[in-house]
Amino acid sequence: HTTEKALLQDREHAQNYCSAPNLPGMALEGVGRFAHPKGFQYSKCCKLADGRLMFTPFNREAILLFDPVSGESEEVGHFEGDCKWSGCTALPNGKIVFVPQYGLNILIFDPMAKTWEEVPIDPAWQKDPHFPKFSGCITLPDGRVLFVPYYYTRIVIFDPIAKTWEEMGNFEGNAKWSGCHLLKDNRLVFVPFSHPSIMIFDLNTKTSQMVGNWEGGFKWSGGELLEDGRMVFAPLKYNSIVLFDTASCTWEEVGDFGNTVMKWNGIRLMPNGKVCLVPLDSLSVLIFDPSNKTWVEIPHGRTREEKMPQAHGHGCRLCTDCSPLPDGRVVFVPCSVEEILIYTP
Repeated sequence: HTTEKALLQDREHAQNYCSAPNLPGMALEGVGRFAHPKGFQYSKCCKLADGRLMFTPFNREAILLFDPVSGESEEVGHFEGDCKWSGCTALPNGKIVFVPQYGLNILIFDPMAKTWEEVPIDPAWQKDPHFPKFSGCITLPDGRVLFVPYYYTRIVIFDPIAKTWEEMGNFEGNAKWSGCHLLKDNRLVFVPFSHPSIMIFDLNTKTSQMVGNWEGGFKWSGGELLEDGRMVFAPLKYNSIVLFDTASCTWEEVGDFGNTVMKWNGIRLMPNGKVCLVPLDSLSVLIFDPSNKTWVEIPHGRTREEKMPQAHGHGCRLCTDCSPLPDGRVVFVPCSVEEILIYTP
């Protein structure tokens, strides 16, 4: 768990490396109320066609549908178990696929009808009851869904129509990659979590290339693909943001934010071309401008004692994901905080 010393170091890094040292507090509005919140309530969120947001239940027992216009939310379903689904992705037909972490089912959810179908996983995927198989997923152009290997050793591509899948590659190691993006040339870029390297996987040839070699675990919690083809990696425990050039397979490390705490747990592209990094244990939301490699760290003002009760053995963590809205607001997905947090610029 994060110590007070680590928090002070985090604050010191924010003061030393923030490109705008005298920042106002961030205007974060709390919406809703979760009784007895568990740590890591939700993993990821997905923006629906009608503007609502859908939160993926990780330790929470229901799917959450949130309307950022009205501020109203609705829980749908009841799903037992911990660490159920680690991510979600929208299909062309508007349904949502949830990728299992500890869960024993792939969930296909219809947010309009509020119905779902559970597809049992291959028993070979589940090495033990607490085996974290996949860390995320993306929808491919043909409508199939790719599962990012976390502890499982292979990439899985799931057909949500036929309810079948194929597997490819063989990748050893635990907590390998935290996310991926598909490039225009049909290559996939996998963001290293505890794996030492970025993986480039060619879907045409089904071959892989490892790029870079970084020590340590819990390095980056995800990446975002920019319009110019570069990717930005969000530092969880690694000290720097990485800008990765997917054409040349070269990279640049930007900033030094320390490596003592779990800083930012996700990253999302904003309408203005900047990216928003989601605070897990960091005292600040970070807004990074990849065009000039500058950033601001905006204190969110939430204290652990008041807003993040220890729950479920995961410690006191703030948010796990966010969704930038067209009007400039950002909705943050609650981890152990008791509310949905909304930033209004």
